[in-house]
This record gives sequence, C-alpha cells and structure tokens, in this order.
Amino acid sequence: MVNELIKVTPTFHFYFYDWEIPPLTQGGTVHTSVREITFTSRRIEGVSMARWLEDAVNGSPYSIGMKLL
Repeated sequence: MVNELIKVTPTFHFYFYDWEIPPLTQGGTVHTSVREITFTSRRIEGVSMARWLEDAVNGSPYSIGMKLL
C-alpha cells in the first residue's frame, strides 16, 4: 500500500516504527503519540518522531522506516 501511495502522490512521506508501546495509561491513543515519551526519545534511522515532524513542518519532508516494510 505504501508503494502505491508513493506512486500516486510522490510527496507522501511517513514515519514507520516497530517499537512496543505499553498499554495507554496517560490518555490519548496511538494517533496522539506526541503525548508519549517515544515522540522525542526513540529513534529510527537516527531520527525521532519529533525531529521528523519539525523537519516536515519546516519544508524538508522525508520518509523514515521503509526498511521495516
């Protein structure tokens, strides 16, 4: 599916990870991972979700985690 999205929309970018996330105890769901410690502390390919999002907002989007697919 990701390869199809990239073909249809070359500007599509993503951040995939394979971390175990403990049961949600602080409210929110995975789609609100900005509230989780992993947002700033964990990295894939040397990049945290926070850094990836900041770069995208500042006009430098890229994809992380393609090798996980």
